[in-house]
Amino acid sequence: MKSLKELKDRLMKDENFRKIYEERKPLMDFINDILELRYKKGWTQEDLAKAVGTAKSNISRIENGKQNLSYEMMQKLVKALGGKLLITAFGDRVVKLSEETVRMLDEISKRTGKTIDHLVEEIVEMFKDTLRKNNMENISKVDRGIPRIMSSEIKGAMRSEIEKFDRIRLDDK
Repeated sequence: MKSLKELKDRLMKDENFRKIYEERKPLMDFINDILELRYKKGWTQEDLAKAVGTAKSNISRIENGKQNLSYEMMQKLVKALGGKLLITAFGDRVVKLSEETVRMLDEISKRTGKTIDHLVEEIVEMFKDTLRKNNMENISKVDRGIPRIMSSEIKGAMRSEIEKFDRIRLDDK
């Protein structure tokens, strides 16, 4: 039996399948997020149905991707489960972070007074600058620029990526 990843990889080679998959992916991501929030709360479909004022059968159809969702229903579901709805035309710019990373960024944001978006942009810009200059002395700039409370593992990973980039560039010469 093939793994799900192998099956998906094979199916994605079919242009029609890939097109349908990519069109439905945002909806499936939303449904998966709703399921995750519901499980974390320990709620049944019946519990969620009562909270949003609908029938359990509607929740089942929603979770199985068999019912169209209005914006209002999406809002009700997310609000009942304690989430936050984000609808964007720039889905390829959205990054899903682990809960631990979000907690860390929240803490850094509180301590520095900068928004999470701003912090991420600063870190990426420092990293890009370091890669662009291809100069190992800039690693200390990355270390100084990242707030002290950021884990040494993240700083180490960034250093490791810079070193890999340097080795690749040297091999190319």
